[in-house]
Amino acid sequence: MNKEKPVVQKAVHKIKIDLTRCHGHARCLEEAPQVFGYTDKSNQAYVLATANVEANIEAVDVAIAACPECAIGWVDDQHDDSQGGAK
Repeated sequence: MNKEKPVVQKAVHKIKIDLTRCHGHARCLEEAPQVFGYTDKSNQAYVLATANVEANIEAVDVAIAACPECAIGWVDDQHDDSQGGAK
C-alpha cells in the first residue's frame, strides 16, 4: 500500500504592487480584472484574495506592461525586497 502524501502544488508566481508608485490609473484592472481590484478609498490597485494567478499569467504580464508607473511586478523570491514594484 502506498502511504506517500499527495503533492500539494503551491502557486509559484506572486505579484507585487509598489503602493508608493501606484497612482490609480487602474490599467491593471482593465487588463486582468480576474486578478486585480481597485479601492476608491486609497485610489490604488490590489491583488484579489481570490485571484488564480497561475491561470492568468499572460493577463498579468499584459497588466504589468500596461502600468504607466511600473508599479506592478513579479516577486523574485531570491531577490525580493518586499517593497513591490517592477524590476
